[in-house]
Amino acid sequence: MNKKLSVALNVLLYAVGFPVLFVIALVSSLEWNEYGMYGASAFAPLIAVVVIAALTLGIQAIVYNVEKKKGRKNIAIKMMVIPIAIIVGIFAILDIAMPPLLKDATSNTILYEDVVFDAKGVHQKLYDRVELFKKKNGLDESITYQSEEFQAKFKPIFTSMDKAYNAFDPLAIEMALDSPDLVSSILSGDFPVSVAATLLVRTTDVKLDPNGNNHNVSLQEIVSLNMKSILSLVNQVVNDGLDTSPEGLNAMLNKILVTKTFDVDGEYKQDGSGIEWNIFNILGSNMIAPEIDPNAQIVRKTVDEYGDVQEEVIGAALGYQDMAWLNGIPLMFFLPLLEMRMVMYLFAGLIALFSIAQCYIRAKRNLAEVKP
Repeated sequence: MNKKLSVALNVLLYAVGFPVLFVIALVSSLEWNEYGMYGASAFAPLIAVVVIAALTLGIQAIVYNVEKKKGRKNIAIKMMVIPIAIIVGIFAILDIAMPPLLKDATSNTILYEDVVFDAKGVHQKLYDRVELFKKKNGLDESITYQSEEFQAKFKPIFTSMDKAYNAFDPLAIEMALDSPDLVSSILSGDFPVSVAATLLVRTTDVKLDPNGNNHNVSLQEIVSLNMKSILSLVNQVVNDGLDTSPEGLNAMLNKILVTKTFDVDGEYKQDGSGIEWNIFNILGSNMIAPEIDPNAQIVRKTVDEYGDVQEEVIGAALGYQDMAWLNGIPLMFFLPLLEMRMVMYLFAGLIALFSIAQCYIRAKRNLAEVKP
């Protein structure tokens, strides 16, 4: 084979391999970067292509030289296997390492399988939640998830909310999150009253289990033990009128609902400082009055040295599941990469075929050079 033709064909085969994949990854990375959610990981596809190219070409060069010196004839097969093994191997590592990390980061609210099959769809859900959080907190459209303004509003609220979520009865909170209509589930018997009681009413006088929960309390006991707080609430409404503001309604509900109080640093304060969270806050909706947003105004209480309580509205929140999604975004560095998964698999096959072709071209050229 003519040497110039051989060089031209080799250059062409290289050009339609990693360079084309690099351009595709660059375009994809720039698109992901525009969302302002993933930081440097928006360029994960581009970084991955550079790493894969370096590994593939480096290993191929080493293997080719070693095999050529030994005079072996199966070089082409090894050249073909290398790019496939590297690209498939990288995604295999992701598939093994990421599920438990994602589960912990989002309290099992995002499944890795969902991300694998619909990375763009999961991204859209995350993006919609970012925009909703910005809207509820009056943040400017130009503010991104990565910005200090967004994080300064989000982190303190989620830190407190996450502690509260984990302080609730695990069985009850899981059932509540899985129930499309909590009240209807309780009335129909699908959600046992005794389990729901650990979320909905202050049954502190009932003998609790070691975890502070009681799944055996009867409905009669629930009503009896909470009669005092219910009557106190009714008396307040009669004397002072009904405060229909979000913070007023939440304050009333917190007098009869089970609440978990944690401060913005995630600590439980003995003096009662912090944010009170009830089940409606965790669910992100008021099952009794759906038109009321329980998280429209998140109130933080502080107690001064004289014991006086000060209240401050520090922002608004989404339901816990949505907030957990937002908190898990930094671990979503693999989203842009997974979106490129099938493209990379395709190029793994193409580069493997090109590697065989290049070996064939080299063999033909070497044979031509040997002939007199």
